This record gives sequence, C-alpha cells and structure tokens, in this order.
Amino acid sequence: MVEVRESIDASAAWVVLGTLTVLFAATLFYALSRRRAALRSAMVDARPSGGVRTGTVAFARGESAAMQVTVFQVGMERREKKGTYTDWVEVARERMVLPFYLVQKDGTRLRVEPSDRSLLACAMATVRDTSVEEPGRFAKVERFRAVGPVAGRRGVAALADGERVWVRGTLGEGVDPEASGIYRGAASAPVLRCAAKAPLVVSTVPLEHDSLKLAAAHGRFAVVFATLLAIFSAFVAIPFVDVALGTPETARVTGVVPIHHKNGSVIGYRVDAEGRAGTVRDSLVSAPAVGSELPVRRGRLTTQVGETPSLYFLGPVLAAMALLIALALYRATVKRATPWYARAYLLSQESGTAAATATTGARMHDDG
Repeated sequence: MVEVRESIDASAAWVVLGTLTVLFAATLFYALSRRRAALRSAMVDARPSGGVRTGTVAFARGESAAMQVTVFQVGMERREKKGTYTDWVEVARERMVLPFYLVQKDGTRLRVEPSDRSLLACAMATVRDTSVEEPGRFAKVERFRAVGPVAGRRGVAALADGERVWVRGTLGEGVDPEASGIYRGAASAPVLRCAAKAPLVVSTVPLEHDSLKLAAAHGRFAVVFATLLAIFSAFVAIPFVDVALGTPETARVTGVVPIHHKNGSVIGYRVDAEGRAGTVRDSLVSAPAVGSELPVRRGRLTTQVGETPSLYFLGPVLAAMALLIALALYRATVKRATPWYARAYLLSQESGTAAATATTGARMHDDG
C-alpha cells in the first residue's frame, strides 16, 4: 500500500469533509435566515399599517418624566505599549417608566403605558459618577476592586417632553384619567401597552433603522460564508470526490526527490510518475524505485497517487481556521450592529484614562 504524506485516509476524509460542509452550510443558512428576519421586521415597521405609531411625547399631568434607563458602569484602566485603555463594565441597570401620551399628527392623544419590559431606544449620555465606586453600593464592583483601582460612570437615556418618537406596541382598552368628558370616574380609551410576547418599544428614530443595520451585518457575513464554502468546495471537497469516483490505473515512477526537514533529516519523498493521464506528482513516506509502477486514481479533474483517495490535512485545517475566524468576526459585527437597548449587558473598551472616557460619546457600545 502506498502511504501518502500528511494526509487523511479515505474513511476519515469523508467524515471530515462532510462535517465541514455541514458547518459551512449551516452558518450560511443561519446568516441568511437572520437577514431575512431583520428585513421582515424592517418592512413591517416601515409600513403605515405595521403597528408603529409616531408622534410627540407629552408627559402625563403632574409628571416630569416618562421613560428613563440608567446604566451604571465601573471602569478599569490597563496600560499597554500603544497607550492607556479603560474597560467599562456594566454593574447595574435601573428603569423608570411612567404613563405618557403620544400626540399624533391629527392632534389626538394616545395614552402609552410602558412596563419594566418596555424598551427605550435613544441616545445614552454618560457622566462621571463616583457613587458607583462606593463600597457596598453594587456587589459586582467589589470583584473588580479586588483586581485594581476602579472608576464609576452613569449612562442615562430618557424621553424628553415634546420629543418625536416611534412607538410599537399592542393597542387595547384602558382607563385614561385625562380623557375629556369624565363623569364619576375615568373614561375608557385606547391604550398602548406591551404585547404578551413582545415588549413595547419607544424609539427616537424610525424603528426600521436598527433592523436594517442588523440585516446589513448578517448579509455581509452571508457573503463571507458563501465565499468560504465555495473556496472549500473548489479546492478541497470537489478534488477529493473527483479522485474517489475516478478510475484506478498505474503510473511509472520517473523521479524521486527527498524532502528535508529544517534539521536536515529526510521526512518524505516527492515522487513524479508518468501514466496515461500524464505526469502525477505526490509526496510519499517511502521512496519507490525509479522505473517501478505505482497505483494511481485518475479523476476528471485531477489524479492522485494511491489505491484509495487521500485528503491532505492542510486543506481541512485551513478551512476550519477560516470558519472559526469568520464566526468570531461575525459575532463581533452583529454585536456592534445591535443597539444598546437590545442588549442585556454592556461592555465598552475605550482608548484613554477612566477620567477621560467617563463622558466619551453620547452612546454606549458593547464591544465584548
């Protein structure tokens, strides 16, 4: 039996190729399905009849707020050759929700009753907050304090009176204490609330914007996964299948060249053989005699030395590495495209000291 260097035997090769093909196809299918879902959501939100209502915010009588989300973060500085960086980690999140009114284009006031499940989609301004660092206030801070000095900051997202918003929720009947014509009790009126399986969303930008960003991120990596699958098929899978389905023949050895390691030792032999299909070159463990005959398999596209097809291990290894790198980049890209309000946990890595980055930007980003 001819032993080919750095190769996987036929039985194991089928398993490796099948597994990698399924993984590439699964990641491609996942990215495409997530893109379709994001586009579908954007189309629904953009339609006038899609359940999204727009108007301006009016605080309820006697109130000075409507919705507010406060995120507390602790920062830890780290010094590297390129400079100082601060890792800001969320330690707590607080929500304040009160009923408010959506003043629509025709002047009608629609009562909105958000709950703790409601999402507020707007910019988040950050300010330095030394109270976050106080011992005992947040239990999570103590874990970070054990590592080194910490700093605190607070991010606040809030609706302003008169601000234009887009609201997605379920319309039902409720009690509106500010409705006109009240006699001996509050009047029944339409009220926007959370659905049974979906939160109420109040956004200061059209709701389809975030869905389109997510769709673009999924779409870019669908192209990446499709490209990787095509390359893997063309250079690894198809040549192996072609040889496996090929015709067994013999070829006469015309040249043998030793393959040397860096330390000078011989680790194999590069063999040239001439057959009906032309010249065949392969790397073997042992050196055949020049003029002897070797079994080969001739496919439509390529010819390989050996009685059975073999798969060079480098192809599957590079394919697996490329897939892992693409998946890591895909995860990071989707996280960056996901708005902060849709994430359960915020982590930001910013260039500069804690004091300099405590008020960086008007929006927190999740880089972790």
